[in-house]
Amino acid sequence: HGKNLVKEIKKIKFLSFALGILLLLITVLCDGNNTSTGFLIYPFFVIVGVCATFNLAIFLLESGKVKVYPILSKSSFFIYATHTLLILSVSRAVCSRILYWNTPLVLTIRYFATPILAVGACFTLYIVMKKFTPKLLDVLTGNR
Repeated sequence: HGKNLVKEIKKIKFLSFALGILLLLITVLCDGNNTSTGFLIYPFFVIVGVCATFNLAIFLLESGKVKVYPILSKSSFFIYATHTLLILSVSRAVCSRILYWNTPLVLTIRYFATPILAVGACFTLYIVMKKFTPKLLDVLTGNR
């Protein structure tokens, strides 16, 4: 509809940060999707969390605190497409085995560690495939 995503999402910057933190705390305290309350709250947290993440990225890019690396831009679709297949489940299992206590602090750490581990594994797979099977990677990412 001819709208600029950056301008539109910046309109709700503070709301997304405040609601994101609140919903994160509620989600962690309610043990995510493992309770009926957490199951109801979690989808709202995901939506608000995406908005807050966009706003954080916009702020960091505009302030010059981070810069765009071409390898990360090129690997983003591959990470998006592969993270849910097997890697996220394995990452969740690894984090649950290492961080097995169910205290609010450990649940919060596990919540952030799981996607970081999954993205790291996907990015490593991307780099390995780029080096050893670049043609297959091109087909998988649409760069035929």
